Amino acid sequence: MFRRYVEAGHHRMPDGGFKSYREIGREIGRSHPTIMKWMQSDFPKEAAHMGNEDAPAKAGGEGAPVPIVLFKHKARAALSEFLGAHEKAGYHDRQEMIDWLWSALEDMERIQGQTDAYAHDNAAALLGPGEDF
Repeated sequence: MFRRYVEAGHHRMPDGGFKSYREIGREIGRSHPTIMKWMQSDFPKEAAHMGNEDAPAKAGGEGAPVPIVLFKHKARAALSEFLGAHEKAGYHDRQEMIDWLWSALEDMERIQGQTDAYAHDNAAALLGPGEDF
């Protein structure tokens, strides 16, 4: 089943990038370490391009840095896992989970606002008096 999944290209995102091992694992019902081992064994060239999402970059610049895109994929995978848990939870737990999600959204908007304000202040500092952006 796994070989057919990869051979059919289901391990890739619509944009051609790779799905995470966790995402693949959820789709076919196996753990991400199992998926990683199978990928390294059966498709070593693909596995080399996918990398090891659980291996931290080493100090001193050794090892590959974590690509920023990986954070987006991890967030998408975590949200997918959250939604799956929400579907299985009881009524009161689901409501509490919705409350957590609203709180997380508020935090994200606050952080984004701080980032926007920081970018605005720095851009304004780079411009001369009377210049606008």
